[in-house]
Amino acid sequence: YPNPASEQINILVGGAATTAKILLFNSGGDLLKHIDINLDPLNRSCQIPLNHCPPGLYLIRVISGEKTENFKILKH
Repeated sequence: YPNPASEQINILVGGAATTAKILLFNSGGDLLKHIDINLDPLNRSCQIPLNHCPPGLYLIRVISGEKTENFKILKH
């Protein structure tokens, strides 16, 4: 959240894993950013800056434990 976004997005990671990988792709499938995060059991969120990205559609892949989730984000 938020979606659409302008400056940054916040990602809430479910499950019990203590680490996660966040991958940011453009609409053409090119990897723009790879972030490894450590998750606090009480705060399972992270912020991803989008200020370096031009307006458009982006795909986010969150890999946490054995779970993979994909999201579409619109930057305006």
